[in-house]
Amino acid sequence: MEQLKIFNSSLTNNEIKNCFIKTGKIHKKIIQDVLPQIKENQALIDIAKIVENSIIEHTKFDNSPEHRLDKGIAFPVGLSVNECAAHWTPNPLDTKVSLGKDDLIKIDYGIHTQGCIVDGAYSFSLNPKFQELIDVAQDATKLAISNCGDDAILGEIGEIVQEYIESKEITIDGVTYPLKSIKDLTGHKIIPWVIHADKSVPNFKCNYPVRMKSGEIYAIETFPSTGSGRALEQNECSHYQVNTDLLLKEYRELNNINCNTGGKILKPIQLDKKESYVYHKIIDLYQTLPFCKRWLAEEKVNKYQIPLRNLVKKNRIRAFPPLNDAKGSWVAQSEKTIMIEDGNVRVLN
Repeated sequence: MEQLKIFNSSLTNNEIKNCFIKTGKIHKKIIQDVLPQIKENQALIDIAKIVENSIIEHTKFDNSPEHRLDKGIAFPVGLSVNECAAHWTPNPLDTKVSLGKDDLIKIDYGIHTQGCIVDGAYSFSLNPKFQELIDVAQDATKLAISNCGDDAILGEIGEIVQEYIESKEITIDGVTYPLKSIKDLTGHKIIPWVIHADKSVPNFKCNYPVRMKSGEIYAIETFPSTGSGRALEQNECSHYQVNTDLLLKEYRELNNINCNTGGKILKPIQLDKKESYVYHKIIDLYQTLPFCKRWLAEEKVNKYQIPLRNLVKKNRIRAFPPLNDAKGSWVAQSEKTIMIEDGNVRVLN
C-alpha cells in the first residue's frame, strides 16, 4: 500500500477545521481576480491558466518536491460551457476552444491546504441574457444551505432544491423555458484528501434518509437547466482521480479491519511496467487529489496516454467525463463549501 496522506494525516481535528476555514478565505479571492480578466474569444485553456496562476499566487504554492502537496490547486479547473454541466477542462490539444459572447460558462475550482479542500463554482457570461438563470442557481444553493445543519436529512434537501428550481421558468432571447434540476450531479461530503467522500447531497427528490452531522464538510452545488435535467457522459475525458474507494478497501484488507483477510489484498490488481510508472507518478504528484491530462503533459509524464487508459480499465484510476444536458440547452451552476457546526452552518467561501 502506498504511503498516502489519506491514511497518514498528522493533523488534529482542530487543525483540520482551521485549514478549511483558511482555505475558504483564499477561495473567495480567486474569482475576484479572474472575472475581470475574461474576454470575448479568449481561449479556455488561457482562462484555466489564469485561475491556476491566481491560486498559485494566493496560496503561496511551493513547487519543491517536499512541499508541493502542502497547499495549492485541489482539482482541475472546470470550464463547462452552455449545455455542459460539469467536468470539462481543456486537454492538451484544446488550444483553439474559446469563450464566445453568447456562452454561459461554469468556473469550478478548488483549493486545498494539507488536503483540506474548499470547492466552489460560479456561472458567468459576457451576455446579460443569462443572468436570470444564474440567479436561480445562486438562490437554489442558498436555499439548500439554509436547510443544512446537524441532523439535516440529505434526501429532503434534494427535494427542496428540485421543487424550487422546477417551480421557475425563465426567458432567453424571447423564448420561455421551464427549468429542470440536473439529477446526475450532486453535492458531496469532503474529508481531507478526498473530494467526494461517503455522503451526497442530491438535487432531486429521492429516498435518501442519511443525515448531516456536526463537524462534517460539504460542497453544496445546484444545477438548473433549460434542458431535460439529465446529464449524459461525453467521450472525451479530462478529469481523473485515483480510485479512493479501492484504496480504502485494500487498506482494510491489509490491516484486517472489519474483514478476515489475513492481512492480504484479496484481489490484487497487476500493473505492467508502464502502467506502474504512470500510476506512481500520479501518486507522487497528486496523491488522491483529482488531476487532468494537461497537467500530466506539463509535468512531462512520459507516454501517459495508453497507461492512463489501462489504469482506468483496471479500476486503479477513475475517469470523470464531461456531463452534458441536451444540445442547445443551458445549464447554470452555483457551489459553496460549508462546515456543519453545533447549531450553525458556516459558509467557507
